[in-house]
Amino acid sequence: MNKQSFRFNNILKTNCIIDAHVHLPSVHWPHHKSFFDSVDSAVDYLKKAGIDGAVFNTWQGVFSKSARDVDEANADALNLAKIYNGFLYPGAVINPLFNNESKLWLEKFRDAGSIWAGELVLQNHGLPYIAPEFLKLFEICAKHNHIVQLHQDKDIIKLAAHFPQLRIVCSHIPESSTLLQLAKCKNVWLDISGSIGGLVIGQIEKSVKAFGIDRVLFGSDFDGYEPASFIARVNSVIKNAQDREKIFKNNFLSLLK
Repeated sequence: MNKQSFRFNNILKTNCIIDAHVHLPSVHWPHHKSFFDSVDSAVDYLKKAGIDGAVFNTWQGVFSKSARDVDEANADALNLAKIYNGFLYPGAVINPLFNNESKLWLEKFRDAGSIWAGELVLQNHGLPYIAPEFLKLFEICAKHNHIVQLHQDKDIIKLAAHFPQLRIVCSHIPESSTLLQLAKCKNVWLDISGSIGGLVIGQIEKSVKAFGIDRVLFGSDFDGYEPASFIARVNSVIKNAQDREKIFKNNFLSLLK
């Protein structure tokens, strides 16, 4: 598989929307219960909601507690990206408690054509993003041009300064003072997903004001949140059609280059 394998089929479509923050169900994994009982039903819901392509990992990966979780979740993501080729772009899961496994999967994802890692969260291991165990993995990501998607946290500011060549996507919109500090980091982008994201009136507005229109990505945090609601908010707030297209797809595509 090469990098062409993960191109989105509808990328030239007018009003194409790429959701840069999606989690798909791990149906046979007992530690997280999704509303959806199959990946098929989740993907079908995304498409009906107006999504033309999704950047994703699975819940087993997000909340990985073991090396087995890391291995199974990453293998599952690559397999799903093949099954739904043209719609799904897989993100690698790395866990600082399982350094060797994480390094191996970063390499496998690169070989498969994906340079995305994440979304990565903190609650499954308790280590901060600037912990030595994490920094070793982020150094590899920086060296090999991976994009790292991180759950919003003040330590992203320190990480961005430590690895200025590392491209980071901050997921969800932080409180105003952190938002302004993050916006000063030119290697940080912002996705508008989640409960403190673009659904809240004023959040998209202040994000675009801080980051500029070119560093804001569309994301919903599906399967926990309704993508159509985020689409409606962007359409309501961003009046210029070219600016909407940047948020919906072009900023993501530019980031991948």
